[in-house]
Amino acid sequence: MICKANQVYIDSAQQCLNRVAISYELLISEYKVPDVLLLDMQTFRDHGDRQIDPIRRRVIEGETIPHDEKVFSLFQPHTEWISKSKAGGVELGIRVCIMGSCRIIRSCKKKLMTK
Repeated sequence: MICKANQVYIDSAQQCLNRVAISYELLISEYKVPDVLLLDMQTFRDHGDRQIDPIRRRVIEGETIPHDEKVFSLFQPHTEWISKSKAGGVELGIRVCIMGSCRIIRSCKKKLMTK
């Protein structure tokens, strides 16, 4: 039942992406819209392809998707899965490394606050 529902979803999404591809080509060839104005359209078209593939592979084919192929955000592609503890705490974001002592960080905060 779930496989069938997912296949219907995948087919529907693929039809939408096919229409986007036709529209994209029409905008370029017939309406002479510069590629640069269609970058967002191409980006989200690529995201659509990237979403359909793992769904098909995981649900329909039973494949385990490698972590580096998983997408956690369409709007922030650099978003990572961050495990916070052994207890299973998880956050989505990007890891940041702050180098230096606490004293340096405090002095930076003071300078920023006075501006």
